[in-house]
Amino acid sequence: MYVTQPRLTLLTHLVIRYQKTGNGRERLFQEMYHRVYWFARTSLNTNEDELSGFCAFFFPKLPTMVEHFTYRGITFDYYIKRSVCFSIKTFIARKQKRRLEQSAVLCSYHESSPEQPGESLAVETPPCRYITRHRKSLEKRILILVAVEAFSIPVSLYPVIAEEVGCSLEYISDVLGTLHSREQRRYQRYLRLTERRDIYYGDLMVVQLKLYAHPPEPEYSELKHREKRLRELLDRSRDRVLKFPKKIPHRVVAEVLGIPKGTVDSAIHYLKKNELNS
Repeated sequence: MYVTQPRLTLLTHLVIRYQKTGNGRERLFQEMYHRVYWFARTSLNTNEDELSGFCAFFFPKLPTMVEHFTYRGITFDYYIKRSVCFSIKTFIARKQKRRLEQSAVLCSYHESSPEQPGESLAVETPPCRYITRHRKSLEKRILILVAVEAFSIPVSLYPVIAEEVGCSLEYISDVLGTLHSREQRRYQRYLRLTERRDIYYGDLMVVQLKLYAHPPEPEYSELKHREKRLRELLDRSRDRVLKFPKKIPHRVVAEVLGIPKGTVDSAIHYLKKNELNS
């Protein structure tokens, strides 16, 4: 019986040629980036932000995959596809874990004394009246904490916040949207800092991929110098992002919620004190 040999795909041929001769690296990685993107797009079936996040998570693994690949009848296309499937599960699991941790931060502040009758907040009750009437309530402090940390809270946590505070999702969206619009200029500056940091990180990855191919000496020295410079810029940009004041000023939070500024200061001080004691 005649048995046909498996067909050698273009990507597998490029990998084998690169392993033997070291040529065609740029075309090889362009082809791999294209395959990974489309495999992930068909599997995730989600927005471009999550897709780009997965690509940034998976792309650094490609040089190691090329180095350890050995052709034994299974094409490199299948190898990449299976790796993408397994990595998507890891990526989704880590993302869900981060969401649970963020939810736990909002739910971790609790009072030791039981609630008094009448302290439960109804959905119809305006939160501002509730804050004025019940000064020591947990829901008040969570709402103030969320307002102060508005820039750091993703939209996916809005339903969790609404459930913890006891008000409607529309109200939470309106409050946080108003805070974002009030501090839009400062928020745009923060976004520019994070975008610059991501650009430096992407350029550093490109330089490291070129260094992985061991280019000739003049180009190698120039790439090493550029890598050192990009590392310095990346570290400086990360420090600026970390030191940037991302919290909403207490004065703005008090104006939006319609409460005194001292109430905001007192609630944040209480939460910090409880966190240190715990």
